[in-house]
Amino acid sequence: MNNRITDCSYALAPSGDADGTYHFGELVLSPRDVIRCFGSGASADEYKISRHWVFRKGPLVFTLYDWKLTSLCDIALWTPEELWASDEPVELNIGSKAPATASDAADFIAFLARTTSAVPDAVAGTQIFAPVDFWSGVRLMLRISEQDIPRGRRWRRTVVDLETGRRYRAWSASCDLPGCLCDAYVEEIPRGSSD
Repeated sequence: MNNRITDCSYALAPSGDADGTYHFGELVLSPRDVIRCFGSGASADEYKISRHWVFRKGPLVFTLYDWKLTSLCDIALWTPEELWASDEPVELNIGSKAPATASDAADFIAFLARTTSAVPDAVAGTQIFAPVDFWSGVRLMLRISEQDIPRGRRWRRTVVDLETGRRYRAWSASCDLPGCLCDAYVEEIPRGSSD
């Protein structure tokens, strides 16, 4: 398995690229699978939308986001943290703008469904870890042993991608939510290095 998420034709893009997008469709995904595949995303309006991801494929721009699913909108609903940690499939929204067509949006939805379903945590004793390469900014998808990657506090450790044998220095990173440390950075340790 190639562990670079961006090797596909859709690449994660800056939030500013989403300017002018509007609702194009929906799909049902596990929020936790979205985080595993594409990282923590960016905070949004913090009212109707708790997080969003922006993707680009050539001139086409797509967004993936929750819509009125959290306590930001209605205190009776899940907190954003509960939503994005959940394995329970929920209806998420797709946005886009010209020159995208309904067919382009359908292709993007198919890409999301394929990508998130291709990230099984089913290999016994392992888990998927999706940190950002510190130097390139590319989000990686690594299969690591089922060690505890702490959440909500600062941490640093060495991890090994079980599929490639590559070793990485890994450490906690902040997402866009204040005080949240749910993301991570890595840098590859050169082969033969004692570190």
